[in-house]
Amino acid sequence: APINGVIIERHVGLGQMVQSNGGDPLFMIADLSSVWVNADIYEDQLTYVRVGSPLKIKAAAYPDRIFNARVDQIGSVVDPEKHTIPLRCVVANPGELLKPGMFVTVILRTATLEDVLTVPNTAIVTEGERHIVFVETSPGEFVRREVQVGEEREGRVIIRSGLREGERVVTNGSLLLDAERRMEGS
Repeated sequence: APINGVIIERHVGLGQMVQSNGGDPLFMIADLSSVWVNADIYEDQLTYVRVGSPLKIKAAAYPDRIFNARVDQIGSVVDPEKHTIPLRCVVANPGELLKPGMFVTVILRTATLEDVLTVPNTAIVTEGERHIVFVETSPGEFVRREVQVGEEREGRVIIRSGLREGERVVTNGSLLLDAERRMEGS
């Protein structure tokens, strides 16, 4: 190949006949020494990012490692359902640890501190794109409530909407409570 990189897609098999004038590529080669990370940020966080802004990236595969990144592109349209804006970040990838398709967490550097509502990450039950908590309505009685979540820090998740300060939520056993409610419903 005329470039260095790693084969990330192969469109030809052993013994398969190829022609030099064929229009389809045989291999997809990528340089993974730096990668793009696509992320969505809430519109109220837009004030904290600019093209070139530094970010931190964490990957579940490497929990003790932080990757440095910078904002490469900011989307022009807000998603009307999620109220988020897409970002593209460029991340240095020494050792090619980050792989295409991995899920990562993007950490914004904010210039100001603000009071936010948080719950322990053990309180959140994730169902696809939805995030659920169980709110205590009276002793021993709980109701499922969908919440919008923000970033996670030190085992706590920011709650953007769906919960009010002072409401009591289940912090341990949420998955068990959810499974029990599903069994009752079937």
